Amino acid sequence: MTFNSINFLFFLSVTFLLYWIAFSKTKSRQNLFISITGLVFYACWDWRFSGLIIATILSTYFGGLLIAKAKKQEAVFLKKKKSWWIFISVLLLNIGILFFFKYFNFFIQSFIDVFSLFGKKTDITLFKIMLPIGISFYTFTALSYLIDIYKDKTLPNNDFFAYVAYVSFFPALFCGPVGRSTEQLPQFFSKRVFSLSFITKSAQLMLWGFFMKLCVADRIAEYISAVTYNIPQHSGLSLLLAVVLYPFQLYCDFGGYSLIAIGVGTLFGINLQENFRRPYLSVSFSEYWKRNHISLTRWLMDYIYYPLIGYSDKLRYWNFCMIVTFLISGFWHGVGWTFILWGLYQGLFIVLSTNNAKRRKKFEKKRNLQNNILYKTAAIIITFVIISLGLMFFRINNINDVFLTVKTIFTNFSFHIDTALKPIAYISIGMIILLFKEIRDEFFPNNLRLLENPNMILRLSGYTFLIILIILIGVLDNYQFIYFKF
Repeated sequence: MTFNSINFLFFLSVTFLLYWIAFSKTKSRQNLFISITGLVFYACWDWRFSGLIIATILSTYFGGLLIAKAKKQEAVFLKKKKSWWIFISVLLLNIGILFFFKYFNFFIQSFIDVFSLFGKKTDITLFKIMLPIGISFYTFTALSYLIDIYKDKTLPNNDFFAYVAYVSFFPALFCGPVGRSTEQLPQFFSKRVFSLSFITKSAQLMLWGFFMKLCVADRIAEYISAVTYNIPQHSGLSLLLAVVLYPFQLYCDFGGYSLIAIGVGTLFGINLQENFRRPYLSVSFSEYWKRNHISLTRWLMDYIYYPLIGYSDKLRYWNFCMIVTFLISGFWHGVGWTFILWGLYQGLFIVLSTNNAKRRKKFEKKRNLQNNILYKTAAIIITFVIISLGLMFFRINNINDVFLTVKTIFTNFSFHIDTALKPIAYISIGMIILLFKEIRDEFFPNNLRLLENPNMILRLSGYTFLIILIILIGVLDNYQFIYFKF
């Protein structure tokens, strides 16, 4: 049941009405309803995997209680072994489940490939393992709670259904944003009160999210799929256009999902974390990762990078830990060597960016470039080029095809695009509107407001305009969201 389907809109309408009419009297009823709808929503995808999310919920919830109890005992007896063993056991259980379903076959295949390099054959066969949807997201959301309790950043929660609602909140269940126990969980500890502003804010977020997904991401997807599935038959210009457009497909697909999820969360009185902040208007690679997939980046920094560096003050070790963190990010995103190379690429460039940040600021100050439009534009373009080149590893599954793409762009460039004019026209319309809004939000946030206009007539005109655009140029084929496979 994807967001861009009639079934979801029906499901959302029914749950929204039931939530505020029949279950809004107390916090407990609200949390019970959200817990049930979340698990039902997950089961609608494939009920056989419902046991996995339930296992994650039960293990982390009761694990958190046991850790807190063990810590009290340790404070008396001055020992720190029991809580550590509980923490590690629950952590390994959940990481183990994630590893098995997502990476087991990859490692087995890599093992077979290594032996084949030396001319040895193995009789090992791969399992037919289906990847449970959303497993990476809800696992990280639950582990945030477990780790925060162990690190004494939060107290254990005695409200079981508040915790179930936190992990299984259906708008964020499949593709995030990744929840944080210190930010999202406390919202389930108090009763939510309905406000008409929920509907207004939700309409703004969801309509723009649907536009990003249906009119930009899915339109670009049709072109890129045709190109990347038959790379040798396309000209350098066609491939270059695919390389430039893919970042926008990825951003509008996942960014659109995130906005819809945040909008749906708002309808139920829950504020989900912002996940994207105009990432392709970043002037440096380090700034890009402060704006892109914010919930995951913060999670990786707080739970992997900072614990890794510990109390070290050595820059080389910091750089090493940053590269390791982004290698894990690449591995989290997908199974395959291209994702590992993508993670390494990200790590190397963010190290270069952060290490040169002071030198760059000094250079900008000396030449008075802080507010120079041409300089800033050049910085945005250079950053985008670096991002686009890295994302080739993200989109093209075969490493040889990545190099073939680069080679063709430089050796077989011709002013010919191997596609019909109509799809390019639709893509152009979507891209112009997207870039207009991105630039306006970044540099002129108080001007030309339509969806957010305080005047109801202008606001409704904006909603109507987007709905018409979605109907006219949107792809209404229920295309799955890219991050469902992660």
